[in-house]
Amino acid sequence: MTEYEWLLLPVAGSAMLCLLLVPLGYQVIARGVIFADLAIAQWAALGTLAGMYFLPNHTLAG
Repeated sequence: MTEYEWLLLPVAGSAMLCLLLVPLGYQVIARGVIFADLAIAQWAALGTLAGMYFLPNHTLAG
């Protein structure tokens, strides 16, 4: 495990980025928009899908 400790910070940062982009992911899925920066859209969609999988009854406050 100690040989992989250097990965903890990048993995934690990626997870936080994924969670922060969930609202953008909702827009990507709802509108089917293709972004110029596809990497951000992919992280946003991944966060949205992960949230829908792990929290199926949760909704955004609107």
